[in-house]
Amino acid sequence: MYGGTLPDIDGFTLSLFTNEEVLNMYHTLNYRRQIYRDDNWVVWEGRSDKEEYVAFFNIGEANLDIPRDLSDRFIGESKVVRDLWGKKDIRLEEQIVNAHGALLIRK
Repeated sequence: MYGGTLPDIDGFTLSLFTNEEVLNMYHTLNYRRQIYRDDNWVVWEGRSDKEEYVAFFNIGEANLDIPRDLSDRFIGESKVVRDLWGKKDIRLEEQIVNAHGALLIRK
C-alpha cells in the first residue's frame, strides 16, 4: 500500500518499488510467516524453492543491534548475508536497525 501520488514519487521510494531482488523474492515465495516476537523484535521468514529469507523488524523506540541469540537462532553460522534493500552483502553482527525499521536478508 502506498499513500502518495505516483506522479510525484521521489527516487528513493521508486527504488523501493522497483528493487529487483525484493521483487524476485516476492514472486517466488512459497512459504512465509512470523517466527518470533518480543518487546523489541519481530522476525519473519520466507522460503522459495531455492532461497531462504529473514526479516528483522525493530518495533522498539531505540536503534538496536540485532541480538546475537536471534542471529544465531534464525541465521545460523552464516556471517555474511545479502541485504536485499541495500543490494549488498553484509556482516549481520555489524548491523544496527533503526527504531521502527527493518532489515530484509537472504541467507
